[in-house]
Amino acid sequence: MVGACKQSVEDVDLSLLDGTDPYDLFRPDGAKRFGPKLRNALKDAWREGHEEGREEGREEGRHEAFQYNIVSRMLAKGMDWEVIEEYTSVDEARYRELARYMADSKDSDSN
Repeated sequence: MVGACKQSVEDVDLSLLDGTDPYDLFRPDGAKRFGPKLRNALKDAWREGHEEGREEGREEGRHEAFQYNIVSRMLAKGMDWEVIEEYTSVDEARYRELARYMADSKDSDSN
């Protein structure tokens, strides 16, 4: 999420500064001159970065649930961890993390 926010801030239209050095913003009169336009641009960039971060989090959660389900099914079929790790790149420690994540997700969904 931080990366998305940084990228969004970097994408702010610097033409709002009307060719002025960006460091002028930190001078006492700079905030007054550029305040409203720049503040709105930064709010927009923050919102965009925040939404991108939320979407990345949802995608990561779906991927983790998928990994957990696949490994659980492999274990139910009696597969060894060596085989599971080879095909899924999930080792026993990571599986325990995923199990905790899934349990926490179910707990928060039921509240």
